[in-house]
Amino acid sequence: MFVKLQRGVVNQIAAAFTAELAGYNFGVWRVWPSLSITELRAGSAGFAVSDDQLAWITSLLYLGFLLTPFFCSYLVVRLGRRTILYLTSALHTVSWLLVVLAQNPYHLYIANFFGGLAGGIGMTMVPVYVSEISSVNIRGALIGSFLVFINLGQVMMVNMGIWLSYQEVNLFGLGGASVAFVLQFVVLTESPFYLLASKREEKATEAYKRFHASSGEDKIETEVSALKAAVEKDMEHKSSYMELLACKRAFIILVVESFFQNLGGANSMLAFGVISLPKTELFLTPHQTILICVISGTFFNCISSSIVDSVGRKPLLVISVGMCSVFTGGLCVYFFLVEELQVDSLEYEYIPHLLLIGFIASYTSGFAISRSLIIGEFFPTNTRTHAGLTSTFCFATAGFVVTLSFLHVVRLIGLYFMFFLFFLVNFTNFWFSLFFFVETKGKNLFEIQEYLKSL
Repeated sequence: MFVKLQRGVVNQIAAAFTAELAGYNFGVWRVWPSLSITELRAGSAGFAVSDDQLAWITSLLYLGFLLTPFFCSYLVVRLGRRTILYLTSALHTVSWLLVVLAQNPYHLYIANFFGGLAGGIGMTMVPVYVSEISSVNIRGALIGSFLVFINLGQVMMVNMGIWLSYQEVNLFGLGGASVAFVLQFVVLTESPFYLLASKREEKATEAYKRFHASSGEDKIETEVSALKAAVEKDMEHKSSYMELLACKRAFIILVVESFFQNLGGANSMLAFGVISLPKTELFLTPHQTILICVISGTFFNCISSSIVDSVGRKPLLVISVGMCSVFTGGLCVYFFLVEELQVDSLEYEYIPHLLLIGFIASYTSGFAISRSLIIGEFFPTNTRTHAGLTSTFCFATAGFVVTLSFLHVVRLIGLYFMFFLFFLVNFTNFWFSLFFFVETKGKNLFEIQEYLKSL
């Protein structure tokens, strides 16, 4: 069950984890609004911020995501996977500098927009890069570990937020982005797939040797030749968004799961959980609950990433979204009773805290890693980047709409209605995943594409 850590495998893990620092930086950004809302309302940034401005600050992260596809597809063909990942860390660094030096809400708008651009590029390119450098028997685990890094960033940021001041938290984010840039510059090697697609066969062979060092010289040459033939076959077809429709089932799964990841509510609650949860007189405060959420999320991400290659992608996804629908349904019922029926909840204020922890744990047990796996496995070389960009566009559109409307809907209708919508999304996704999602366990990338075309 465990992979022998030969030199090539070690190099794969090192490169994958270094690339996935983009996920760590995105995780830090994702929970920053939750930590900063009360501070910004109180004027701790040195200027006043209204609730409408807070909604824009939070949602502009996803607007940056939304615009990623319009330039990333151009850059990745000319710059390659590795250089694009450098750009991600550079943008994160600039974003944190803007937050540290901010003099008004408009600086925070720009910072979150740039943070969204960086997050969108990272969420698009990391699964592509990791899938292209990793061996079949650890590919699912390495792609899934991207979500572990996102959760690690969230854990670190929430934990720092409890102990540090507003400005110290911002400096912590700046330091992490700067370190990630340096490490990526030192460690990352370009993908052999990209080098072959760019007609640089000698460099592709060197890169392949680095990631598969345990193979003999003759075997490496044979494998590179086979890889070259497969890439050339893929590249015979013009790379465009229309090519994604060559396999309609893969395209539908990509779009639906990408929309549902943000429409399902997990990211919204990480952003607004602190001001949505009741303050209990028992053992949980909203900040403590968010910290438990991100810690449990990291734990269950680690578990799901470690077992996805043995258990399979589909069982994890179906169980995960099924449990998400149970917990969001429970939250809907609780807040409906409190807000509409005026039920006395003083003795039961801990219930939504526990339900939210269960919801985030369920989300990270399978649903959270599905999008990265779909991008990395379901599409051929010539369309994999376009698949990632399409997924990012769908994910960001949903995130922008939900985060911008969340506070307005809660104010006009009630929190219960948001959870009712989240329940509908997760319940629908349960049936969609059960009957339409495709298992890819144990297949290499080319076998997966042939299998999908046969359906």
